[in-house]
Amino acid sequence: MHNYQRYPVRVGDRVIQYIVSGGAGAFMHATHTIGRVGVAGVHEDDFKCYPLRGDSLSFYSQLYAKRLRMRWLFLTPAEAACIMADRIKNTPVRQIDPAVTITRRMRWAARVLGAWPMPFRLPVGSVFHRYLSELSDWDTPPFFKSFLHLEVTPSQLTIRCFAATGCLPQELDPPLEDEVSISLL
Repeated sequence: MHNYQRYPVRVGDRVIQYIVSGGAGAFMHATHTIGRVGVAGVHEDDFKCYPLRGDSLSFYSQLYAKRLRMRWLFLTPAEAACIMADRIKNTPVRQIDPAVTITRRMRWAARVLGAWPMPFRLPVGSVFHRYLSELSDWDTPPFFKSFLHLEVTPSQLTIRCFAATGCLPQELDPPLEDEVSISLL
């Protein structure tokens, strides 16, 4: 997967950090298609990903709305965050805009983009996005790429996920998206 994901899994008295950071410089695999996390005892609110699911949904909605000339697919970041919080039932990382009300158009856009289940068994959205995301690579900022910074001392490993947006103001001081410290003792 070409995105960042972290799952803290409890094994006995230890927590093992399972991290996905696949080809962070390649095209981005969507995170909005990742369903509610409930694997190996990992609670949804403990799961971390970059880009955030709402940002992923908003970006791909804008990309496909433009490329396919289907304006109804366009979801603002606030709309996409609201859709994803409602769909996943998690505690959002950023505050949800209380002025946003989920509409039928927003639900159908999310369905087509694989973020909301279809009312019938055909997985149109997941199939649609699964095969088009690789063909939808873009070469102009903002990017949703990331890089890991590993810091090791004799007693601790610290892993940081930084955003690599390609936006000039952020190049010197990239945004920190996730951080975890692991005791080596």
